[in-house]
Amino acid sequence: PLVHPEPAYPEEALRAEVESDVVVQIVVDTVGRVVEAHSLSHRGYGLDEAAERAIRTWHFSPALRDGRPVRVRTRWTVQFRIR
Repeated sequence: PLVHPEPAYPEEALRAEVESDVVVQIVVDTVGRVVEAHSLSHRGYGLDEAAERAIRTWHFSPALRDGRPVRVRTRWTVQFRIR
């Protein structure tokens, strides 16, 4: 990703001291915008929703096929770690 702000850590997860990886299926359009994001994990504590919200703000380099930008579906892992 070119732009990838950190997700907001959900208060519920912080209080419970939960760290987790959330797998999100995303669709990136031909200009690199995330146009779909759905959690494939189900971690609870608000982590799935936070990962989806954050990744929708990300921007990627467009995928290329034969030198032309194409829409792509892929999986991405968003990590939540208490620092």
